Amino acid sequence: MLGTFELPSSEWRDRVRAAAVFDPEFYLRSYADVARAGEDPLVHYLTFGWREERNPSATFNTRDYLDANQAVKAADICPLLHYIDNGILQDKPLQPPPSEKFAKEVAAAFSEVYYLKENPDVAEARVDALCHYLGHGWLEGRNPNPTFNTRKYLEEHPYLVGSGVCPLIDFALHRERAQPCSGNSGRVLRDAINTACPVVERSWPWLHREPPPVVDEDSFLLAMRAIDTSIIPGFAVSFSHDDYVTNAGGVENVVSDDENAFRALGWVYLHLCPVQALPVLADETPARDFLISVRVNGDLLGPIDIKTLIKALGDVHGSFRRVFILHHLLGFVPELIPEMAEAFHPDEVISWVHDFFTLCSSYTLLRNNVTYCGAPDLDSGACGICAYGGSERRRHTERMHALFERLQPTVLAPSAVALQLWLTRGRLPHSKAIVAPHGTLVMDQSLRSTRRRQSLRIGFAGGANFHKGWHVFRDLADRHYSDPRYSFVHLGTRRSEFYNNVMFVEISVNRDQRALMIDALREHEIDIVINWSLCFETFSFTTYEALAGGAFVIARKLAGNITPVITDKDVRQGIGLDTEDELFDLFATGQVMNLIQNARFGTFEIQAGTAKYISGLQS
Repeated sequence: MLGTFELPSSEWRDRVRAAAVFDPEFYLRSYADVARAGEDPLVHYLTFGWREERNPSATFNTRDYLDANQAVKAADICPLLHYIDNGILQDKPLQPPPSEKFAKEVAAAFSEVYYLKENPDVAEARVDALCHYLGHGWLEGRNPNPTFNTRKYLEEHPYLVGSGVCPLIDFALHRERAQPCSGNSGRVLRDAINTACPVVERSWPWLHREPPPVVDEDSFLLAMRAIDTSIIPGFAVSFSHDDYVTNAGGVENVVSDDENAFRALGWVYLHLCPVQALPVLADETPARDFLISVRVNGDLLGPIDIKTLIKALGDVHGSFRRVFILHHLLGFVPELIPEMAEAFHPDEVISWVHDFFTLCSSYTLLRNNVTYCGAPDLDSGACGICAYGGSERRRHTERMHALFERLQPTVLAPSAVALQLWLTRGRLPHSKAIVAPHGTLVMDQSLRSTRRRQSLRIGFAGGANFHKGWHVFRDLADRHYSDPRYSFVHLGTRRSEFYNNVMFVEISVNRDQRALMIDALREHEIDIVINWSLCFETFSFTTYEALAGGAFVIARKLAGNITPVITDKDVRQGIGLDTEDELFDLFATGQVMNLIQNARFGTFEIQAGTAKYISGLQS
């Protein structure tokens, strides 16, 4: 075996190559002097390199091997050749074995089930999966679990390239600074920013390629005249951004609650939404050219132009109470609404603060779709750097101000904090402003029964959307992929594109089944709901549903109405945190276990705010 300064024989060189333990490209890339000299890298290593403690590959550390095998060092034997002759057969490590704690930390981030499933060749070879990954797999770009992308981690930590250090080991040793790398790290943020584009670019994907057929004018007018208004106490005309019957969502459910409540009072409920949905206000358009979809008491009359609708509203006769209800104006031409009001003569116009679209076309008030802005002044730098700011927001607010000036609406907001923000930052003309919650929550006095399982079930309720904090929930699940203390559940309308160790439960709360989310939270025994909304929640149905379902709620402290609800003196079943790091620390340390000791179920009763307000006036 090579010792002193013997030149390696062709036999030894062939044995090294056959064992595939020498990487000539790595060697020349790591040692530029050898490359410049034009020497054969293998001959150089076997003759001089190992004595200079150079490494033959990214996986073999010469110094570490000699330190771990003192007899080889004392005999002045080339460590790589000793490894080929003895180490492989005796299963000697390429590097000193890690401490027991270190090995445990690496193992916690490794999924044997996943690795063997994704790498059938390793399963067929019947070798230890973790050893294979640490020895060979990471160099081949294999991943240790569904949430950790080896190549991406190396790209994001360039100091590891050529070091011979396995990226998973680096992650385990530097867990506090390292982030799980699924290959999507940073992508979610970039995607959100990329959607903050000029209004034309935002609107184009929404446009219909072919306009839908319009109802014949005579047929529509005949259908409207057939509505029996002889004995009704009132007639409501409601505006929202889409069809509440065929679409699911918070505003849609509120409109459905409105319809049910008004019909129970004997009212006629006429609902309008733009045929062409848009993420902004529609451009000023003549009434004859703007199409609206019309439902009466839930039944579809079909698309019609606003000029015909104005004629139909003018034909509504009778001495009953009339109201306009502006739930949402996305996609509308606000200049046409006063024309409808002039024809219908409503006794009152009600405008809802479901979000902050009346203040900015970014209804979530997320600057460039990423950071909550608080609706800064139009001339401020904070507004000017946003894709929704500048001339777009100025024109948007001018149109809204003109509408509110004409209509002088009563403003209803589902929470006190939402109303306060709207009044402070909006300064829009109105007659009065009132808090009208979408529901009431009463918590049980007795504690929820203790569950026998050891792990906590962590839930995310609702759509997997960036502005609702889905990426934070997913990051939390990534961090605890193999942690037996926690399991993760997403309860929503559709499965997310990025799924790892999160169980999906399909739930679509709709007008006919408003308690579905509460029932699902109870059925699946969700202990904690993460509600890390980035925007200012005006009400947050999911928070009320989580509490009624018996879950403890962890939220971003400044997410509007959430923290006031969960920390209310009659609830006290949640906590608001300032940063994501605080959230992650709660789970990493296990302190979160102590938060759910006093959890209770509750009863959430839906309340149709508009109808209740109108009923209060009538009584």
